[in-house]
Amino acid sequence: AVESQSLNDSVDLLKKELATLGENITKAQGDTTAADTEREQLLADNETLKDASAAVSELVAKIELRLKKVITLLPEDLKNRESIQQVVRRIPKNPESTRLSLSERMQTIVVLLTEIEKFNGALNIAVETRRIPSGEMAQVTTIYLGLAQGFYVDATRKFAGVLTPGPNGWVATDRNDLAPLIGDVLDLYSKKKQPPQFVSIPVEIK
Repeated sequence: AVESQSLNDSVDLLKKELATLGENITKAQGDTTAADTEREQLLADNETLKDASAAVSELVAKIELRLKKVITLLPEDLKNRESIQQVVRRIPKNPESTRLSLSERMQTIVVLLTEIEKFNGALNIAVETRRIPSGEMAQVTTIYLGLAQGFYVDATRKFAGVLTPGPNGWVATDRNDLAPLIGDVLDLYSKKKQPPQFVSIPVEIK
């Protein structure tokens, strides 16, 4: 009787342990199902991100290619600025093999476009060297009206010209008749000529 009772107690204990084990197995199965569902969702999200990244990468590569062309068409004063040169050097030569991240490449594009837009929205004065009608090289002061047009005149106020953007870069056209007028603009800009006044200059918008 004692052994029978002991066996019954052991059976009851084992039943309780089995019940507990069954609950744990059921819970573990539920956790596994939830983990599998979450894993599948993460994998799906990862594929979506890969597709999005590939699309953005392709777009960035196209923009970089266009910017390389745009840079060659910029005025010399803007194109040769160190701030522009530093950014240009960060554009990858081969988008397929670059080690730069997508965010770094996008940042380069934004910085370059910002610099160009800043130039385009202002009146810019630059000292440059240009060939005058005699064939000699002379130092001239150039006024850029953003990226629309430019005017230059030499120190003697005898030689002048107009700069217009073209398909292969900016084109210089001699206009010595504008020398006094462009000189007046420079004097007003540098406040050598007072009081301030309006000056009409010929601008051709295409």
